[in-house]
Amino acid sequence: MIFAHRGLVTKNSPENSIASLEAAYRAGFRNIEFDLWFLNGVILVKHNKPEGEDLPTLCDYLRLGNEMTYWLDCKNLDGSNAKEALEMIFYEIKKAKINLEQIFLATFALDDEVLTQARRIFGNDVKFIFACGESDKIAELEKICAQSEVKFISIFHEFIDADFVKKFSRQEIFAWTVNDVERLKELEALGIKYFASDHLPPSSLNI
Repeated sequence: MIFAHRGLVTKNSPENSIASLEAAYRAGFRNIEFDLWFLNGVILVKHNKPEGEDLPTLCDYLRLGNEMTYWLDCKNLDGSNAKEALEMIFYEIKKAKINLEQIFLATFALDDEVLTQARRIFGNDVKFIFACGESDKIAELEKICAQSEVKFISIFHEFIDADFVKKFSRQEIFAWTVNDVERLKELEALGIKYFASDHLPPSSLNI
């Protein structure tokens, strides 16, 4: 599965915008990754912390319903706000009538409380991802995966090799951000099934 990273970003469709969502859909993507911030009781779509801009909300971004699979990269989700934020995300997903099978929830906070709340709100089969973008956090990621029976992780693709895959053999790995077909094929050969890309179309897996 190739997820359009923050949508399909072009001159006319900035990242994490409704335009990039629609551009991704027109280009044939049926999987999309985008970034969420929980601020002042609202779920906003943006990569960096919002600074008062007029931004799309999660509700806005779920307009394609079950025609997309969603990788929700929750930027400031942690143990302190997990209950309120995840309840709101769950409400928006249900309001949009999206099947929970279409949803992956990700956080960079390696905090077991977030997973506990996700399982309580979404059920034990929640597709919850612990994410890691720093090499010195990999040992911590390994520890929490062992303790909490985590099924999915996401990782910067340059950290992935055969040893990494062996270390996380019990998890399914999301690789980001893969923009080269040859690298995508290398990762696929290692057993990676999920990718975020800025521009590689879903047909890249069939080349």
